[in-house]
Amino acid sequence: MYPKMRPAELLDRLGVREAVLVSYDIPARDAYARTAVHRVLYGRREAARTERKAKGYWYPGLVPEWAERLGQTVVLIHPDKSSELTEILRAHRVPHRARTVYLDW
Repeated sequence: MYPKMRPAELLDRLGVREAVLVSYDIPARDAYARTAVHRVLYGRREAARTERKAKGYWYPGLVPEWAERLGQTVVLIHPDKSSELTEILRAHRVPHRARTVYLDW
C-alpha cells in the first residue's frame, strides 16, 4: 500500500503549484470600478506636497510579484492574494469568475 500524502506534498512531488484564474467584466461606463481594480492589480502612485518639497508614495499592486496578466480581463494570481482582488470585484458588483488551476510556475 502506498503511504498517504498531504495535498501540498503531492503537488510538490508533481512539480505543480496552485493558482487562481480570475476573469472579470467591467462595464465601459463604470470608471470607478475600473480604477479600483486597476489599483489593486497594478498599484498606484500618490503625490503629497509639504511646505518645503513634494513627496511621492508608491503602493505596489499584485502584478508582477503575485499575479500575471493573461489577457485584457484575465489574471492568474497566487491563491494567498486572490481574495484581495475578488473582494474588490464583489464590492463594486463586477461580474467575475475565479477558478483554481494547477500549473508549473
